[in-house]
Amino acid sequence: GIPKKEGADQMWEAFKGYDPVFLSGVPKTRTEDTASHKRSFVNRFYPGTTLLTCYSRDKQNFMRNKGDVLLDDRKDNCKRWNSAGGRAVFYRDYEQSIRDVVELLSQ
Repeated sequence: GIPKKEGADQMWEAFKGYDPVFLSGVPKTRTEDTASHKRSFVNRFYPGTTLLTCYSRDKQNFMRNKGDVLLDDRKDNCKRWNSAGGRAVFYRDYEQSIRDVVELLSQ
């Protein structure tokens, strides 16, 4: 299966009270297979949490409300999210991500 990233548990503890949703990109090939692996990962480690999958370039189309926060490791996804009215945090490491996301959510 898919391994957890370093700091995943710490990020989950920091964010779970905000009713987070996993929005994860899938490739153009093997889309369903990749989505299935990601669903298994979320169900195993974060049961009951919503997972949405899409092509990475379309993530901004899944924004629920203007101002929603996206944490992403791709700058182009962050740029599109911000342009659509959201607030994006570029993932560099888990400690920085926790600080930046919590700061945005507390505004």
